[in-house]
Amino acid sequence: MQKQILKIFFFSAIFFAVPNSSQATIIFEDNFDDSPDWQSQQTVAKSVGGNDRAWPATYVDACSSACPPQRWTAYRASASYFTDTPGNDTYVLNTDGARGGSGKGITLNVESTGSYGDWAGGSLDLSLGSVGYQELFVKYWLKYDSNWLWTNPGNTQHGQQKLIRISRFSGDINDYNNHNPQMFFTPTENGPSWMPDWYYNKSFPPASFFSSEFFNTQANGSIGYGPTQTFASLVWPSDGGWHSYEFRTKMNSAPGAANGEWEIWIDGQSTPDKHQVKTDVLWVDSNGSVTQGWNYLMFLDNITVAPAPLSEKKEMQIYMDDVVVSTTRLSADIIAPVAPSGLNVE
Repeated sequence: MQKQILKIFFFSAIFFAVPNSSQATIIFEDNFDDSPDWQSQQTVAKSVGGNDRAWPATYVDACSSACPPQRWTAYRASASYFTDTPGNDTYVLNTDGARGGSGKGITLNVESTGSYGDWAGGSLDLSLGSVGYQELFVKYWLKYDSNWLWTNPGNTQHGQQKLIRISRFSGDINDYNNHNPQMFFTPTENGPSWMPDWYYNKSFPPASFFSSEFFNTQANGSIGYGPTQTFASLVWPSDGGWHSYEFRTKMNSAPGAANGEWEIWIDGQSTPDKHQVKTDVLWVDSNGSVTQGWNYLMFLDNITVAPAPLSEKKEMQIYMDDVVVSTTRLSADIIAPVAPSGLNVE
Protein backbone atom coordinates (compact mmCIF):
# COMPACT_ATOMS: atom_id res chain seq x y z
CA MET A 1 0.00 0.00 0.00
CA GLN A 2 2.79 2.42 0.88
CA LYS A 3 4.39 1.95 -2.51
CA GLN A 4 1.07 2.50 -4.30
CA ILE A 5 0.52 5.73 -2.36
CA LEU A 6 4.01 6.90 -3.33
CA LYS A 7 3.25 6.18 -6.97
CA ILE A 8 0.05 8.21 -6.90
CA PHE A 9 1.68 11.09 -5.05
CA PHE A 10 4.70 11.41 -7.29
CA PHE A 11 2.80 10.92 -10.54
CA SER A 12 0.31 13.59 -9.46
CA ALA A 13 3.09 15.98 -8.54
CA ILE A 14 4.85 15.47 -11.84
CA PHE A 15 1.69 15.69 -13.93
CA PHE A 16 0.39 18.91 -12.43
CA ALA A 17 3.68 20.67 -11.76
CA VAL A 18 5.97 19.91 -14.69
CA PRO A 19 4.16 17.57 -17.07
CA ASN A 20 6.19 18.31 -20.18
CA SER A 21 9.75 18.88 -19.02
CA SER A 22 10.01 15.90 -16.65
CA GLN A 23 8.02 13.28 -18.49
CA ALA A 24 9.64 14.05 -21.83
CA THR A 25 13.12 13.24 -20.49
CA ILE A 26 12.36 9.68 -19.37
CA ILE A 27 13.81 7.01 -21.63
CA PHE A 28 13.04 3.96 -19.49
CA GLU A 29 11.63 3.20 -16.06
CA ASP A 30 10.75 0.03 -14.21
CA ASN A 31 9.62 -0.70 -10.67
CA PHE A 32 9.15 -4.40 -11.53
CA ASP A 33 5.69 -4.52 -9.91
CA ASP A 34 3.85 -5.66 -13.03
CA SER A 35 6.54 -8.11 -14.16
CA PRO A 36 6.12 -11.87 -13.74
CA ASP A 37 8.38 -13.44 -11.14
CA TRP A 38 11.70 -14.35 -12.73
CA GLN A 39 15.10 -15.84 -11.94
CA SER A 40 18.38 -16.14 -13.81
CA GLN A 41 18.81 -19.94 -13.71
CA GLN A 42 22.31 -20.08 -12.30
CA THR A 43 24.10 -23.41 -12.70
CA VAL A 44 26.62 -25.27 -10.55
CA ALA A 45 30.33 -24.58 -10.94
CA LYS A 46 31.96 -24.95 -14.34
CA SER A 47 34.32 -27.56 -12.91
CA VAL A 48 31.38 -29.96 -12.59
CA GLY A 49 29.62 -29.10 -15.84
CA GLY A 50 28.00 -25.73 -15.13
CA ASN A 51 28.01 -22.77 -17.50
CA ASP A 52 27.51 -19.03 -17.55
CA ARG A 53 24.18 -17.60 -18.68
CA ALA A 54 25.16 -15.03 -21.29
CA TRP A 55 24.75 -13.55 -24.77
CA PRO A 56 23.14 -14.50 -27.12
CA ALA A 57 21.18 -17.17 -25.21
CA THR A 58 19.83 -14.51 -22.83
CA TYR A 59 19.07 -11.84 -25.48
CA VAL A 60 15.35 -11.09 -25.65
CA ASP A 61 15.19 -11.54 -29.44
CA ALA A 62 17.17 -14.79 -29.45
CA CYS A 63 16.35 -16.59 -26.20
CA SER A 64 14.18 -19.67 -25.84
CA SER A 65 14.42 -20.58 -22.16
CA ALA A 66 16.95 -18.24 -20.50
CA CYS A 67 15.12 -15.01 -21.32
CA PRO A 68 15.61 -11.71 -19.44
CA PRO A 69 13.00 -10.05 -17.21
CA GLN A 70 10.07 -8.34 -18.89
CA ARG A 71 11.11 -5.11 -20.72
CA TRP A 72 14.84 -5.83 -20.36
CA THR A 73 17.29 -6.64 -23.16
CA ALA A 74 19.51 -9.43 -21.84
CA TYR A 75 21.38 -10.61 -18.77
CA ARG A 76 24.53 -12.37 -17.59
CA ALA A 77 24.79 -14.78 -14.65
CA SER A 78 28.06 -16.52 -13.93
CA ALA A 79 28.11 -20.17 -12.95
CA SER A 80 28.16 -20.74 -9.20
CA TYR A 81 31.40 -21.24 -7.33
CA PHE A 82 29.63 -24.03 -5.43
CA THR A 83 30.15 -27.48 -6.95
CA ASP A 84 27.29 -29.52 -5.46
CA THR A 85 24.52 -26.93 -5.62
CA PRO A 86 24.24 -23.44 -7.15
CA GLY A 87 22.70 -22.08 -3.96
CA ASN A 88 20.31 -19.16 -4.39
CA ASP A 89 19.83 -17.97 -7.95
CA THR A 90 22.05 -15.02 -8.91
CA TYR A 91 19.18 -12.68 -9.84
CA VAL A 92 15.60 -13.06 -8.63
CA LEU A 93 12.63 -10.81 -9.42
CA ASN A 94 9.88 -11.14 -6.81
CA THR A 95 8.41 -9.46 -3.74
CA ASP A 96 11.60 -9.93 -1.69
CA GLY A 97 13.34 -7.09 -3.54
CA ALA A 98 10.57 -4.50 -3.26
CA ARG A 99 11.15 -1.02 -1.86
CA GLY A 100 8.31 0.58 0.07
CA GLY A 101 6.63 -2.43 1.64
CA SER A 102 4.82 -3.79 -1.43
CA GLY A 103 5.37 -4.60 -5.08
CA LYS A 104 8.43 -6.34 -6.50
CA GLY A 105 12.13 -5.75 -7.06
CA ILE A 106 15.41 -7.47 -7.88
CA THR A 107 17.50 -9.53 -5.46
CA LEU A 108 21.17 -10.18 -6.28
CA ASN A 109 22.46 -13.16 -4.30
CA VAL A 110 26.20 -12.70 -3.85
CA GLU A 111 28.50 -15.65 -3.21
CA SER A 112 31.60 -15.22 -1.09
CA THR A 113 34.20 -16.58 -3.49
CA GLY A 114 36.91 -16.83 -0.84
CA SER A 115 39.45 -14.70 -2.67
CA TYR A 116 39.52 -11.16 -4.05
CA GLY A 117 39.59 -11.25 -7.84
CA ASP A 118 37.29 -14.26 -8.17
CA TRP A 119 34.28 -12.55 -9.73
CA ALA A 120 30.66 -13.60 -9.25
CA GLY A 121 27.37 -12.05 -10.37
CA GLY A 122 26.73 -10.87 -13.92
CA SER A 123 24.41 -8.05 -15.03
CA LEU A 124 20.89 -7.05 -16.03
CA ASP A 125 21.21 -5.38 -19.45
CA LEU A 126 19.27 -2.61 -21.15
CA SER A 127 19.75 -1.40 -24.73
CA LEU A 128 18.71 2.19 -25.49
CA GLY A 129 18.86 1.89 -29.29
CA SER A 130 21.68 2.30 -31.78
CA VAL A 131 21.94 6.13 -31.76
CA GLY A 132 22.28 6.56 -28.00
CA TYR A 133 22.51 9.77 -25.99
CA GLN A 134 25.33 12.30 -25.60
CA GLU A 135 24.37 12.82 -21.96
CA LEU A 136 22.62 10.21 -19.86
CA PHE A 137 21.25 9.98 -16.31
CA VAL A 138 20.54 6.71 -14.51
CA LYS A 139 18.92 6.34 -11.10
CA TYR A 140 18.05 3.33 -9.00
CA TRP A 141 17.67 2.33 -5.36
CA LEU A 142 19.85 -0.24 -3.58
CA LYS A 143 19.68 -1.96 -0.22
CA TYR A 144 22.41 -4.22 1.17
CA ASP A 145 21.94 -7.21 3.45
CA SER A 146 21.93 -5.99 7.06
CA ASN A 147 24.70 -8.54 7.72
CA TRP A 148 26.75 -7.48 4.69
CA LEU A 149 30.54 -7.86 4.92
CA TRP A 150 33.01 -6.82 2.24
CA THR A 151 35.63 -9.10 3.75
CA ASN A 152 36.50 -11.03 6.88
CA PRO A 153 37.51 -8.44 9.50
CA GLY A 154 40.45 -10.66 10.39
CA ASN A 155 42.15 -10.50 7.01
CA THR A 156 43.18 -7.92 4.42
CA GLN A 157 41.16 -9.10 1.42
CA HIS A 158 39.72 -6.33 -0.70
CA GLY A 159 36.16 -6.25 -2.02
CA GLN A 160 34.80 -4.67 -5.18
CA GLN A 161 31.36 -4.23 -6.72
CA LYS A 162 30.69 -2.82 -10.19
CA LEU A 163 27.54 -0.78 -9.64
CA ILE A 164 26.75 -0.30 -13.33
CA ARG A 165 28.40 -0.15 -16.75
CA ILE A 166 27.28 2.72 -18.96
CA SER A 167 28.61 2.07 -22.44
CA ARG A 168 28.45 2.85 -26.11
CA PHE A 169 27.87 -0.26 -28.22
CA SER A 170 28.70 0.29 -31.88
CA GLY A 171 27.83 -3.18 -33.18
CA ASP A 172 24.63 -4.39 -34.81
CA ILE A 173 22.69 -5.81 -31.87
CA ASN A 174 20.23 -7.51 -34.21
CA ASP A 175 23.08 -9.55 -35.73
CA TYR A 176 23.43 -11.17 -32.33
CA ASN A 177 25.57 -14.11 -33.40
CA ASN A 178 28.35 -11.82 -34.64
CA HIS A 179 28.05 -8.80 -32.32
CA ASN A 180 28.11 -9.08 -28.53
CA PRO A 181 27.49 -6.05 -26.26
CA GLN A 182 28.58 -8.10 -23.23
CA MET A 183 32.12 -8.57 -24.63
CA PHE A 184 34.90 -6.33 -23.30
CA PHE A 185 38.57 -5.76 -24.13
CA THR A 186 39.67 -7.67 -27.26
CA PRO A 187 37.69 -8.00 -29.45
CA THR A 188 34.84 -5.67 -28.58
CA GLU A 189 32.56 -2.98 -29.95
CA ASN A 190 31.50 -1.91 -26.46
CA GLY A 191 33.35 1.28 -25.61
CA PRO A 192 33.85 3.77 -24.20
CA SER A 193 32.45 2.44 -20.98
CA TRP A 194 32.15 3.83 -17.47
CA MET A 195 32.23 1.46 -14.50
CA PRO A 196 31.67 3.14 -11.11
CA ASP A 197 32.55 0.71 -8.34
CA TRP A 198 32.40 0.34 -4.62
CA TYR A 199 35.97 -0.62 -3.79
CA TYR A 200 36.64 -1.82 -0.25
CA ASN A 201 40.16 -1.54 1.07
CA LYS A 202 40.77 -2.51 4.67
CA SER A 203 43.31 0.31 5.00
CA PHE A 204 40.70 2.99 4.33
CA PRO A 205 37.34 3.57 6.09
CA PRO A 206 34.73 2.34 5.33
CA ALA A 207 34.75 2.10 1.52
CA SER A 208 36.22 4.12 -1.32
CA PHE A 209 34.65 4.93 -4.64
CA PHE A 210 36.60 3.76 -7.66
CA SER A 211 36.00 4.81 -11.25
CA SER A 212 37.55 3.33 -14.36
CA GLU A 213 37.22 5.00 -17.77
CA PHE A 214 37.69 3.20 -21.07
CA PHE A 215 38.46 4.53 -24.53
CA ASN A 216 39.51 3.25 -27.95
CA THR A 217 43.27 3.39 -28.47
CA GLN A 218 43.88 0.63 -31.02
CA ALA A 219 43.15 0.36 -34.71
CA ASN A 220 41.47 -3.02 -34.31
CA GLY A 221 38.83 -1.49 -32.06
CA SER A 222 39.89 -3.14 -28.81
CA ILE A 223 39.34 -1.28 -25.57
CA GLY A 224 41.93 -0.57 -22.89
CA TYR A 225 41.92 1.29 -19.61
CA GLY A 226 41.63 5.03 -20.05
CA PRO A 227 44.32 7.56 -19.22
CA THR A 228 43.02 8.12 -15.69
CA GLN A 229 41.50 6.09 -12.91
CA THR A 230 39.85 7.99 -10.11
CA PHE A 231 39.55 7.18 -6.43
CA ALA A 232 37.25 9.26 -4.24
CA SER A 233 36.18 9.03 -0.62
CA LEU A 234 32.49 8.42 -1.05
CA VAL A 235 31.09 6.61 1.97
CA TRP A 236 29.27 3.33 1.41
CA PRO A 237 25.82 3.36 3.12
CA SER A 238 26.21 0.72 5.83
CA ASP A 239 22.86 0.95 7.64
CA GLY A 240 21.08 -1.81 5.72
CA GLY A 241 18.44 0.61 4.39
CA TRP A 242 17.39 1.80 0.94
CA HIS A 243 19.56 4.46 -0.71
CA SER A 244 19.31 6.12 -4.11
CA TYR A 245 22.19 6.03 -6.58
CA GLU A 246 22.35 8.48 -9.50
CA PHE A 247 24.86 8.38 -12.34
CA ARG A 248 25.55 10.89 -15.13
CA THR A 249 27.77 10.45 -18.17
CA LYS A 250 28.47 13.04 -20.86
CA MET A 251 30.42 12.29 -24.04
CA ASN A 252 33.38 14.53 -24.90
CA SER A 253 32.50 17.25 -27.43
CA ALA A 254 34.93 16.04 -30.11
CA PRO A 255 37.40 13.18 -30.61
CA GLY A 256 40.48 13.88 -28.53
CA ALA A 257 38.83 16.66 -26.48
CA ALA A 258 39.31 15.83 -22.81
CA ASN A 259 36.03 17.42 -21.69
CA GLY A 260 33.83 14.38 -21.15
CA GLU A 261 32.17 14.05 -17.76
CA TRP A 262 30.88 11.60 -15.21
CA GLU A 263 29.08 12.26 -11.95
CA ILE A 264 27.56 10.27 -9.10
CA TRP A 265 25.20 11.15 -6.26
CA ILE A 266 24.22 9.04 -3.24
CA ASP A 267 20.80 9.92 -1.83
CA GLY A 268 20.76 13.00 -4.06
CA GLN A 269 23.27 14.80 -1.85
CA SER A 270 26.13 17.08 -2.93
CA THR A 271 28.38 16.70 0.13
CA PRO A 272 31.87 15.25 -0.51
CA ASP A 273 30.98 11.91 1.07
CA LYS A 274 27.99 11.44 -1.26
CA HIS A 275 28.91 13.20 -4.50
CA GLN A 276 31.77 13.12 -6.99
CA VAL A 277 32.20 14.66 -10.45
CA LYS A 278 34.95 14.52 -13.07
CA THR A 279 34.94 16.96 -16.00
CA ASP A 280 38.10 16.19 -17.99
CA VAL A 281 37.41 12.65 -19.20
CA LEU A 282 38.79 11.56 -22.56
CA TRP A 283 36.10 9.02 -23.39
CA VAL A 284 37.04 8.95 -27.10
CA ASP A 285 40.51 9.76 -28.39
CA SER A 286 41.42 11.56 -31.62
CA ASN A 287 41.11 8.36 -33.67
CA GLY A 288 37.49 7.73 -32.69
CA SER A 289 34.05 9.27 -33.13
CA VAL A 290 31.64 10.87 -30.68
CA THR A 291 28.62 10.79 -32.99
CA GLN A 292 27.10 7.72 -31.37
CA GLY A 293 26.10 8.24 -27.75
CA TRP A 294 25.64 6.11 -24.63
CA ASN A 295 23.28 3.26 -25.46
CA TYR A 296 23.96 0.11 -23.43
CA LEU A 297 23.56 -0.30 -19.66
CA MET A 298 24.55 -3.22 -17.44
CA PHE A 299 23.01 -3.04 -13.95
CA LEU A 300 24.36 -4.82 -10.84
CA ASP A 301 27.51 -5.95 -12.58
CA ASN A 302 30.23 -8.32 -11.39
CA ILE A 303 31.25 -8.45 -7.74
CA THR A 304 34.12 -9.99 -5.80
CA VAL A 305 33.88 -10.31 -2.02
CA ALA A 306 35.54 -12.74 0.37
CA PRO A 307 34.06 -12.48 3.88
CA ALA A 308 34.17 -16.28 4.22
CA PRO A 309 36.04 -19.19 2.63
CA LEU A 310 34.34 -20.84 -0.32
CA SER A 311 33.73 -23.99 1.73
CA GLU A 312 31.26 -22.13 3.95
CA LYS A 313 28.96 -21.33 0.99
CA LYS A 314 28.20 -17.89 2.36
CA GLU A 315 25.71 -15.76 0.40
CA MET A 316 24.58 -12.18 0.98
CA GLN A 317 21.93 -10.08 -0.73
CA ILE A 318 21.76 -6.76 -2.58
CA TYR A 319 18.30 -5.47 -3.52
CA MET A 320 17.50 -3.11 -6.42
CA ASP A 321 14.25 -1.32 -7.26
CA ASP A 322 12.78 1.71 -9.06
CA VAL A 323 15.07 2.15 -12.06
CA VAL A 324 14.83 5.35 -14.14
CA VAL A 325 16.91 6.32 -17.20
CA SER A 326 16.57 9.88 -18.51
CA THR A 327 18.24 12.66 -20.49
CA THR A 328 18.13 15.18 -17.63
CA ARG A 329 18.34 14.78 -13.89
CA LEU A 330 14.93 14.20 -12.34
CA SER A 331 14.38 15.69 -8.91
CA ALA A 332 11.20 13.74 -8.17
CA ASP A 333 11.23 10.13 -7.00
CA ILE A 334 9.53 8.73 -10.07
CA ILE A 335 8.02 5.28 -9.63
CA ALA A 336 6.09 3.95 -12.61
CA PRO A 337 4.51 0.59 -13.37
CA VAL A 338 5.40 0.47 -17.08
CA ALA A 339 8.10 1.62 -19.44
CA PRO A 340 7.20 4.63 -21.62
CA SER A 341 5.85 4.02 -25.08
CA GLY A 342 7.99 4.59 -28.14
CA LEU A 343 11.14 2.85 -26.87
CA ASN A 344 12.25 0.05 -29.16
CA VAL A 345 14.91 -2.46 -28.23
CA GLU A 346 17.42 -2.68 -31.08
